[in-house]
Amino acid sequence: MENSDSGVNVAVQQDVAVDHLLMSRDGKHSEGAELFSGPRQGDPLCGVLCPQPGAFPDDAGEPGLGQVCSESAATLSGATVSQAHEVSASKVAIYDELRQFLQRMDRDDRLRDRVIKEILEVMDKGYKERWEAMDKDSKESMEALNKGNQEAMGKLHTVIDEHLPAVNNRLDEGEKNLGALKEVCDAVEEKTNNLEVQVFAIESDTTEPALGPWTFGSALGWSSPASEHLSGELGLALEEVSWVAGVTPLAAVPAMLVTALTVGRWGRRPVMLALGPPCAVGWALVAFGRALPLLLAGRVLTGFCGGAFCGAVPIYTGEIAEKQIRGALGVFFQLLLTCGILYVYVVGKAVSLQTLGLACGAVPVAFTVLFFFAPETPLYLLGRGRREDAIAALRWLRGPAADISGDLAEMDEVITSAKQRKDGVLSLVRSRAAVKGLATGVGLMICEQLSGVNVIIFFSVSIFASAGIALDANTCSIILGCVQVLSTLASALVVDRAGRRPLLLVSHVGMAASMAGVGAFFHVRDTGSAAALGWLPVTSTCAFLFFFSIGSGPLPWAILGEVFPDEVKPVATAIVGATNLILVFVVAKSYANLVEAFGVAVTFWIYGVICFAGAVWIFFFVIETKGKTLEQIQRELSGRHDQDAQSDSTADEFRLK
Repeated sequence: MENSDSGVNVAVQQDVAVDHLLMSRDGKHSEGAELFSGPRQGDPLCGVLCPQPGAFPDDAGEPGLGQVCSESAATLSGATVSQAHEVSASKVAIYDELRQFLQRMDRDDRLRDRVIKEILEVMDKGYKERWEAMDKDSKESMEALNKGNQEAMGKLHTVIDEHLPAVNNRLDEGEKNLGALKEVCDAVEEKTNNLEVQVFAIESDTTEPALGPWTFGSALGWSSPASEHLSGELGLALEEVSWVAGVTPLAAVPAMLVTALTVGRWGRRPVMLALGPPCAVGWALVAFGRALPLLLAGRVLTGFCGGAFCGAVPIYTGEIAEKQIRGALGVFFQLLLTCGILYVYVVGKAVSLQTLGLACGAVPVAFTVLFFFAPETPLYLLGRGRREDAIAALRWLRGPAADISGDLAEMDEVITSAKQRKDGVLSLVRSRAAVKGLATGVGLMICEQLSGVNVIIFFSVSIFASAGIALDANTCSIILGCVQVLSTLASALVVDRAGRRPLLLVSHVGMAASMAGVGAFFHVRDTGSAAALGWLPVTSTCAFLFFFSIGSGPLPWAILGEVFPDEVKPVATAIVGATNLILVFVVAKSYANLVEAFGVAVTFWIYGVICFAGAVWIFFFVIETKGKTLEQIQRELSGRHDQDAQSDSTADEFRLK
């Protein structure tokens, strides 16, 4: 029994040792280890679990608890020892495996630490080598780049040194070109401003005064549609009809002289305004008069007022216009005159004689109302010492934003030159410029009327009939009126670009060729059959009116306002205008005599020769006035070639181009 107990104790002790090894590494015990160690001798718990025999007194003669425990222990001791040995053996095996596992883990940890250390050493070495290689490559690249940059900069400096003079030269040229471009831009801007001023001037300054020529054109053209009404409705004889038709241009001749005496004393604007009411009264007499005296009185009034307009309007437009558009404004005189003729042709074809007279009378009424708001010419106001009024008139004519200093200086120069010439009207015979200007105006009017233009207009119906074209007189007149209006409009558009002389030369040469064509047709007709040439007279007639309307018709009236000095302008204009009207009568009267003496063909050839002779005279005698101031024109007519004036003219022509 004692041997058994000693074996158990040995086993228990081994258990305790293993428990201690298992539960506490590094020689330390944990609280959990005591649960597996079992009771030890001397512990209080051991005394409780395994009390010594007799530890507790017997109760009521029964055996004590200690005895019972002893007996129970004795009974179980055999089985317990056997089981304890088995458990201990299992624990020992487990503990051995655990110890071996822990040892392997220690070895693996050391191996892992060594491998990681070696890997880190290799990585550090690799990174260091790569960094050193990259650093070396970077240095080499930077050195190569710096070397390349230095070489490139050297080449660049060489190229710059080689081309720098050329570049500087080009820059200098560029600066010069820039300066020239700036001058061109300034010129374009100035031209644009001038164009705006010109448009304003054309809109505000030509409509009102140009209605005066419209009135005279209506008076001249009225006899064409009214002749049938006069002989049919009123029963007038052919001789009476001829007097009603012909008295108008005759009444215009003295009106030219009256205008010359009044516009210089009372002014251009008051005289022109005073013509409106009597002209309207004259048309009222024409519209409502049924007796011959009333008709003649009405025609005399309309003719007189129309002739006065012909004397005053060229002076007015020549003094208010800028030199860049003076030609166009002068052509507007003839344009509105032809519009007045066409107006009567169209209205007279559709209405009665009374309505036609009222329609014509509305024009001078409209003129009076519109022209009432127009100013006097600044040149006239400066000549009378009214400088402030002249400046206000220029502002009205050019527009509020326009620069009028140049125009004012030119007008001052004209007034100063006029005051230095003390001869007045006697300058017409003493001043070379005035004499040459008068010769120019009279010569141009002779060329205009002796060209046979009125013969073409008066006998256009018979010319068309000879070509086999059956048209009534009114339709034929309307066609020719349209040709005149469109051609004159074309002249107004190009006169300030092409110039006066080129248009006059082309006009007279073209008229000569057209008259030759008309004469050739009548020559063939008189000597044989002209059926195959039916197109020739119509084409030649329309061509003649076209060439007449682009030059010989409108430009003499435009030049009237340019070539005369201020002190003789009214008288000289009246003389030239009267010459024109007298020649109208002479040509109309002499046509029948020429046909009777030489035949139709030779008569038209005579007109053609006169046209060609006019072209030769214009080439050698008439000066160009395009783009020149009035004072420059006077210098040129007098034979004094002022270098500054020529330079100004050249600059002005360059700006226009």
